[in-house]
Amino acid sequence: MKKKLIVHIGTPKTGSSYLQELCIKNYDKLLAAGILYPGVESGEFTKKANIPINASHILSLFFSECSKEEVCNSIVDNLNTLFSFNVSTALISDETLSAYTPNYKQNFFIFECLIEVCTLLDIELLFVGYYRHPSKYLPSHWAQLVKKHKETSALSEFVAQNKIPYWNNLILLSRLYENVAIYSYDDELETEGGIVTSFFKEVGVDPRGFSLLADEIINPSLSLNCLTALRLINVEYENEIIESVESILTNAKPKVKLSKPRLSQELENFVNELYKEELYQLSLITSKS
Repeated sequence: MKKKLIVHIGTPKTGSSYLQELCIKNYDKLLAAGILYPGVESGEFTKKANIPINASHILSLFFSECSKEEVCNSIVDNLNTLFSFNVSTALISDETLSAYTPNYKQNFFIFECLIEVCTLLDIELLFVGYYRHPSKYLPSHWAQLVKKHKETSALSEFVAQNKIPYWNNLILLSRLYENVAIYSYDDELETEGGIVTSFFKEVGVDPRGFSLLADEIINPSLSLNCLTALRLINVEYENEIIESVESILTNAKPKVKLSKPRLSQELENFVNELYKEELYQLSLITSKS
């Protein structure tokens, strides 16, 4: 029986957490359809799902000091374990697979290794990715950096000083490898079923009988006021203080709902021009539900 590996690569802030939790909640239904959403224990795949992000240990291989041959050999071992569970199709997910390129390795080291190993093992490989419009993504990205990674610059400064590579990474991957399905997250939200429909279409299973999740339990966001306060705290305090304050704010119920971070019209125009070519190229390769 032909083996197939489906790798969900994000990008970040495109509903990855929701899809991962959905796969865990419907693990038995996926397995009954011949699709394994594996778990991970001690850096190795296990048959039973136990964590949402089940490809992070694969990602970590690329940031080791190992040679490409050693990394590929480790991936071979991981995939041999994965397909020893008597399944023909496996689904793994980590949104940061599309986000990171190790600085000391060639540009597409991550994808090249996965492609080479799957070719060697005669495994059909499919990459599935989503992207948001930069003007909608960047405020969420900035908010995540403020909450989790000690970002101290204001949103306007951050956008003006940083060009994020995610969109270009998807374009380059589609040129490197033929079997890539790329969707616009924003467009999919406007369709019946949203990203769930397009994602499981690529996986090869009908999700209409799946148990769904409550949206509010996935990645709650903070208002611009809260994020500004956290950003200022980031300047003065260490990580454990920020983590405590962020956790309290995230889990507390606000007495009033204030606005979330968003770009000004001037900044949105700047972003649209900055990513104009990437968005055009993506429009040529974007799949439709």
